[in-house]
Parts: sequence; structure tokens; C-alpha cells
Amino acid sequence: MSEASQEILLLCTVAGRTLGLRLSQVEETLRPLPIVPVAGAPAAIPGFSVIRDRPVPVVDMALLLGLAWTPPQRLVTIKIGERRAALAVTSVDGVRRLPGAQLQALPALFRDATDERVAGIVALDSELWWVLRESRLVPEFAWENLPDEVPA
Repeated sequence: MSEASQEILLLCTVAGRTLGLRLSQVEETLRPLPIVPVAGAPAAIPGFSVIRDRPVPVVDMALLLGLAWTPPQRLVTIKIGERRAALAVTSVDGVRRLPGAQLQALPALFRDATDERVAGIVALDSELWWVLRESRLVPEFAWENLPDEVPA
């Protein structure tokens, strides 16, 4: 299978669900940092953390997905053009290679921008919405059938 027809995903768990983020959009993973609240932000954005000397908005993925909230154990910073955002997740589980067609067959995190959970994010930052929209839910059966981890 050619490299061009494959996607590399960072697999993360959020409240028992597995998410697949395109590795090309991921910058780094790190332990949670203190969050400074921001008045008027959507509920799923509890505030910002200072990462590498820059304020970065934090998106709590459990709240955004409407799942039972658990304290995040990891942050995954993603690229949004020249900016970054940090996604708060339960765990980071590894990197897997997936055929592009199989990735497109996985359910999207969100079907469209009218979902009430993401409406605030869409209004606040449409570029962040486009990055999140590319993410996928990875059902257990699909994760078990993914090829081995991508070598470092």
C-alpha cells in the first residue's frame, strides 16, 4: 500500500471513547497544565493554558462530545494554521497507520456545525472547527483491526 493512500492517526481516549486525530495536525502531547478561565467562552473551552510561553485555548473533549466528564490526564496540542489549541483527553494510546478510505469510513466526531455542542466553537474559531471536523471516532472493533503501531 502506498504511503499516499494512508493516514497516520494519533489515538486518544476520551471518557471511554477512542478518537483518531490526524497526526499531521498534532504538534505534541503533554501532561495537563493549569487552566486560566476565560469569561464568556463556550462551555467546552474551560480557558487557556500557557504552553511554551504562549496562551493556548484548551478544549475539553469530554464536554464537547457530551460525555461523562473525567479529569483529563493529557493535553494534545493541534495546529490551526499559525495558531494552536490543546485538546484535553483521558489518555493518548498510540499512533496507527490507516488506509485513507478506511479513515473516511469511520464516523466523524461531528456531522455538521449546527450541533449545539460545537456551535460556540464554530462562532469563536471556524478554523478550529475544521480541524475537529477531520477527527474521527474509532470504534473498538476498528481499533483492534488497525495495523501495528507506526515505528518511531
